[in-house]
Amino acid sequence: MSDSTDSSPDRAKPSPSPTRRRSRSRRLRRFVWLVLTPLVLLLVLELSLRVVGYGYDTSFFVPSPTGQAGRYITNPQFGWRFFPREIARAPVSAGIDKEKPAGTYRVFVLGASAAQGYPEPAISIGRILEVMLQENYPDTTFEVVNTAVTAVNSHVVRLIALECADFDPDLFVVYLGNNEVIGPYGPGTAFSGFSESRTSIKFGMWMQTTKVGQLVTKLSSRFASGSGEEAQTDWQGLEMFLNNRVSGDDPRLPTVYDHYEANLRDIAAAAASAGAGTILCTVPVNLSDCPPFASEVNPPLNAQQSAEYDRHFEALQAAEAVIDSAGSVEALEGLLALDSGNAEFHFRLAQNLAASGMCEEAREHYELARDLDALRFRCDSGLNARVGQVAADLQSADVSLADAREALAAHGSSPCGSPGNDLFYEHVHMTFAGNYAVASSVFEQVVPLLPASITQGEGAGSTEEAAVLPYERCEALLAWTAWDERKAARDIGVMMNRPPFTGQFDHEQRLAAQRQQADALEASLSDQYTLHVQSVFEAALQERSNDVMILMKYAHLLQQLGNPSAALAQWDVALRLAPEMASAHNGRGLALASIRRHEEAVAAYDEAIALSPMYGDAYINKGIALAAVGKGAEALDVYGEAIAINPKNAEAWYNTGIELQNQKQYDEAADAYRQALEANPSFHQAANNLGNALQLANRLDEAIAAYQQALAIQPGHISAHHNMAIAYRSKGDLDQAIMHFREALRLDPSYPSAQRNLEQTLRLKAQRGGG
Repeated sequence: MSDSTDSSPDRAKPSPSPTRRRSRSRRLRRFVWLVLTPLVLLLVLELSLRVVGYGYDTSFFVPSPTGQAGRYITNPQFGWRFFPREIARAPVSAGIDKEKPAGTYRVFVLGASAAQGYPEPAISIGRILEVMLQENYPDTTFEVVNTAVTAVNSHVVRLIALECADFDPDLFVVYLGNNEVIGPYGPGTAFSGFSESRTSIKFGMWMQTTKVGQLVTKLSSRFASGSGEEAQTDWQGLEMFLNNRVSGDDPRLPTVYDHYEANLRDIAAAAASAGAGTILCTVPVNLSDCPPFASEVNPPLNAQQSAEYDRHFEALQAAEAVIDSAGSVEALEGLLALDSGNAEFHFRLAQNLAASGMCEEAREHYELARDLDALRFRCDSGLNARVGQVAADLQSADVSLADAREALAAHGSSPCGSPGNDLFYEHVHMTFAGNYAVASSVFEQVVPLLPASITQGEGAGSTEEAAVLPYERCEALLAWTAWDERKAARDIGVMMNRPPFTGQFDHEQRLAAQRQQADALEASLSDQYTLHVQSVFEAALQERSNDVMILMKYAHLLQQLGNPSAALAQWDVALRLAPEMASAHNGRGLALASIRRHEEAVAAYDEAIALSPMYGDAYINKGIALAAVGKGAEALDVYGEAIAINPKNAEAWYNTGIELQNQKQYDEAADAYRQALEANPSFHQAANNLGNALQLANRLDEAIAAYQQALAIQPGHISAHHNMAIAYRSKGDLDQAIMHFREALRLDPSYPSAQRNLEQTLRLKAQRGGG
């Protein structure tokens, strides 16, 4: 029997040739050189930059500079990670303890400027929600933290949510969606470029947390500036996005929706990881009183279609001239048959349908007008659908839906279920009534999520007994009055007088209505009403004595009313409660300066700057205080720091001009005033002061041109008339001098120097035989 075992000797394995060994060794060395060496060098550079303290902290929360253990503040430099630092928006200044105090229910509000409460964060959704919860459950402390940041979108908010999860949250409230297209990494952004890949976006955001990434960004910015590309150095709001149109059928929009949904899911997951719930809000916008910002051009039409288009358009103009709604509807329907993607035509059709009582059809076209708007500053139906989908999918994971869009549609002031100016200041930022309606919708979703320890505690009602707080009660608790409405109206008026609002088809009528409202508010603020406002604040502070925002608002009011000593007392109370509030230190400095305690004011501004190194106003105010005590050279240095932060800081250049003029450096002062005017062409005071500096330098023709520029900006500028008259008199043109002195007196009959100078000039003319 044969043996099946192979008894043949093993074959000898050939050994690698010396040539192959050398080749393998070379490849290894090449790999080390090409891959590992750069990584090592980058690591060395990163460590070196950290050692020398280069760069900035990218966290949303940073340790409080007050040194209090476990205390954190919102990082004023957080936005540098996503925007050029000169225009980066800062979070609302706030402090928070890492360890949540006993008996506290902690809510984080996440979103952008609408969630932040622009133009007045003191009446944001979160603030109204807080007083509703506190009133219903007085035995619990409700801490609602506003983490919203202007101009961000879900890519950024996802990162903020991940940090908030480390601060012992009980609930996330997410009101987010207006900036998905124009925010960082969106297809309509003016900042970080659009990317199809969330992985690439995440990597890019992570790179900015490294010092090497920050260095590369800074060098890239300098290179772009050196190559002639215009750098973005001042915040211009929506105007920055005028050239970044994204049509309703743009192929990138589905990617935007997918990214938004994925980021919402990550935000909810971050809350769940911390044992917190999430409320996702649909996002309402102004539908009935905000026409589209941009409509796409007509599609190609043949000769017959073009003629038909012109006929419908002429019919529309004729119908509008006689306010014929039926005729307008017919003409607009004809136009839309030829140009179905025209957002403006949909909006105008919606207006006419609403006027005819056809509400369902009107709302459909209002929503189409929003969705087809090529400047996508408003949350659209596609984004809102994703909010509902995520909430439905994650119901079992403590995720609820607050349908704020339907809450505002059902509001009594919304014609045909389409919210308008009663609820919105402009396109997305809400009035007190709008914020109240959204907060009420959120409150109804919060109550079922509250633990039994709150809802069944001593003095607490059951879930069924909890009630939305009445509107007037919320106003009283947050000290919201016509005084605040006037300020908001002013701020919104400035915004609406700039693009893209100036491009809306009914801009003039809307601006006139807004001005009329602002004038009516102004007229209502009598001395008696001012006393009423003060009593409102005092009553609110009786119930909410630790409310820092009310204290700060009251201090501002007292300062404006000419009572800086009383304002200082309010600033001191606010800072005892929240020493990390940079704006409170700045306000305290202004109060101190008003009572001529300038050295103390400088110290207060230094506190503000230490907390917020990019706080331009604090630098300017510090410079003014230094100049007031004769430290002009130091003041110029401080103004220079403000200009280094933002080269287009008009106020910094203006105050630089004032100090140089005081030092008799007239040509240099004139240059500074010109810089102020370049940064802000409507700065009439800078034009007037430019004329003064040139007149003191005996450059009279240039001075007169500057005064004329001031009058072109503000025709009723009394000082410009008076100063130009002096310049003309110095030139020997007495007739022009007399004319401008008289105009100054017509504008202000009590102007003593104008009367005196007019009399002198008339005598001089008589002496010269001029009659």
